[in-house]
Amino acid sequence: MRCFDSDSIKSLGYLPRSAVIVGGGIIAVEFARIFAALGARVTMVVRSVARAGQLNRRSTRNAPPPPGDPPSPPAVLPF
Repeated sequence: MRCFDSDSIKSLGYLPRSAVIVGGGIIAVEFARIFAALGARVTMVVRSVARAGQLNRRSTRNAPPPPGDPPSPPAVLPF
């Protein structure tokens, strides 16, 4: 198993069969989408399912997270 960050992953010379993406931010979701579109099996580990579900809506409006958003347990999401 190898670990990459958002900079070093760009130098990867092959497509992995599977990938685990840690984080639910815009960059993590984009890399997950790229790998999934190319045929890799992708799993995302995110801090909050609620926030991951709101990512697309928030990213288009640049809205900050809701104030007082209660923390939720980490989640593993198949992508």
